[in-house]
Amino acid sequence: MTIEKKTAVELAGLLAAGQTTAAGLAEACLRHADEAGGFVTTSAEAALRTAGRVDARRGAGEALPPLAGVPVGVEDSFCTEGVLTACGSAMLKGFIPPYSATAVTRLEAGGLPLLGKLAVGEFGLEPDGPCGAVLAVAQGALPLALGSDHDGALRRRAGDAGLVSLKPTWGAISRYGLVSAASSLDQAAPVARSVMDCALLFDLLAGPDPLDASTCQAPHSPVAPSLDGEVGHLHIALVRELQEAAGPASAAALSAAEALVVLGATCREAALPLAALGPRTHYILASAEASSNLARLDGIKYGHRAQEAEGIGDLIAKSRAEGFGPELRRRTLLGTYALLTAYRAEYYDRAVRLRAALVAACDELLADCDLLLTPLRPAAGYGEALDREGLCTVLANLAGLPALVLPFGGGALQLIGKRGSEALLLNAALALESLERRGS
Repeated sequence: MTIEKKTAVELAGLLAAGQTTAAGLAEACLRHADEAGGFVTTSAEAALRTAGRVDARRGAGEALPPLAGVPVGVEDSFCTEGVLTACGSAMLKGFIPPYSATAVTRLEAGGLPLLGKLAVGEFGLEPDGPCGAVLAVAQGALPLALGSDHDGALRRRAGDAGLVSLKPTWGAISRYGLVSAASSLDQAAPVARSVMDCALLFDLLAGPDPLDASTCQAPHSPVAPSLDGEVGHLHIALVRELQEAAGPASAAALSAAEALVVLGATCREAALPLAALGPRTHYILASAEASSNLARLDGIKYGHRAQEAEGIGDLIAKSRAEGFGPELRRRTLLGTYALLTAYRAEYYDRAVRLRAALVAACDELLADCDLLLTPLRPAAGYGEALDREGLCTVLANLAGLPALVLPFGGGALQLIGKRGSEALLLNAALALESLERRGS
């Protein structure tokens, strides 16, 4: 069976109709995994066991979750019991967790065979590092993947590949077992081939977790059943500064705005001057949090240990120099510097205040509209490299807002919503996706 281009919903339909089996799907994906790329570890035996259980339950007439039997992969930053978890770093080489992340256990409870771990840049902080979650889905090895999103790099890569990726509201999905570099920014984020695939995976993963005090405490109400693509009641704002920064790359967002107006929504342009400060604010905060979080990886109790060292200080210095790559060393040094008493007020405290101002500005803008519509990337000639990196995507991470990227009009665009508004976000995306498919 050719499954390379089928969505998770289509595969679930084939399973329900008895036209294929979960074991058959898992085997087909595993055969394609090596040539497609993106995997750092495969878990064939465990995946086939899960698939076999799903097939047995379906054969017995048991009611199953919507995505039961659909294969999935998770980024190598999620702990998986008994399976290597290295976060793309030599520092964690050989680390096999004794427990699984909550997101992983929920995938297993939903009957999704976990085919393996997907490549990630070191602790998710390498801007040009590998992104196996996007690669595996784009190349047809998987219909679904779960990655982590701390600055929107996952969304940017997904948009470039013509995929859909949802970064939920911070706290909507448990972060327990997600090896964190920047705790207030990192999120578990689905990658898929369709909006409904993302909605169903989000429904499976979202909800309170007693193991993570930062999760939303209200029970999760499934959003997928409510999606109908009706957008006539929506008020949408195009972010002027991001449109201008994107230049020709803003065409997809402009086309989407015109399409939404035809469907009955109202669209207007709105200013968000502080958006330009997002990437630098994010860089300081992410580096400071990484410096703090990764300090435990010192070669004494955790992480790689240098073989030749004279004293504890030398052991720590050599272990971290050998275990961390150049970008991680740069980040942790910068973060440590920003947290030093002599420089904290000038760097870290200022970044905290800027973040608060950005959050307030986003909240004020979203008080007068339902969604923000933005390009995915600025133009190549916009500002310095640091200003370009994440200009359009870091706002959602800094403010803890849900954001979704999808292909449209020959490019890709981003929708950003209020906290907890994933249903609105996904519904607007579904409307645009439907138009895109009718036009193709």
